[in-house]
Amino acid sequence: MLAVIPARGGSRGILNKNLSKINGKSFIYYAIQAAKAVDDITEIIVSSDDEMIKREAYACGVKTDYQRPVELSLDDTSMYDTLEHVIEWAGARNQKLPKNLMLLQPTSPLRSGNDIKEAINIYKEAKAKSLASVNLMSEHPYECVEIEKHDWFFLKKPEQKKNRRQDYSNNFYFINGAIYIVEIEWFIKSRTLTLEGETVFSIMPRSRSIDVDCKLDLEVARAFFKHNNNEKDNSIDH
Repeated sequence: MLAVIPARGGSRGILNKNLSKINGKSFIYYAIQAAKAVDDITEIIVSSDDEMIKREAYACGVKTDYQRPVELSLDDTSMYDTLEHVIEWAGARNQKLPKNLMLLQPTSPLRSGNDIKEAINIYKEAKAKSLASVNLMSEHPYECVEIEKHDWFFLKKPEQKKNRRQDYSNNFYFINGAIYIVEIEWFIKSRTLTLEGETVFSIMPRSRSIDVDCKLDLEVARAFFKHNNNEKDNSIDH
């Protein structure tokens, strides 16, 4: 399986976001270490236009000759175009590409190697073409509204007999962006990472599902990192 870590240099919310650090280690470090812990991943490519990011990847044990083009490093560049270029580059270099590709966005720094292994197991057992990681939603759709000028409506209309939050079903999940797996041939044809009826899901805990987009997210991620490590320490002590 080919793992791709997309990490362009530019970012809006946080300067050099993909080099942001938690506990002294960069987002690039955490993405690479999680990928390196998984035997099914045979190659890791860091897709970047930024020399600092490429040097960080090299320091973390990933050396690649791949160079992300400037025209694919813009704010509006699609993930499909980004991955398609990597696939074409890897295909031209290798006689045979792996059957599957995994996308690991560095902005999900708390995702673990075990999360990836669990996702791969689900993907294999389902014989799926596509997988995405999810986490249980904190905002229930019954309590979410869309407001348009003076009109509003529930995103999902509450069942009349269920007035208390604890009565709601807990089967609503959020695609958290931490892990995607696709069959490469399917991805090229469908031009998407997820497709209704064809994508399967791997559930992650919210404490490892943060997707860092702004400074507040970064502080939340640092807090969750400390929480997760305290949980590990307590489980060892007991």
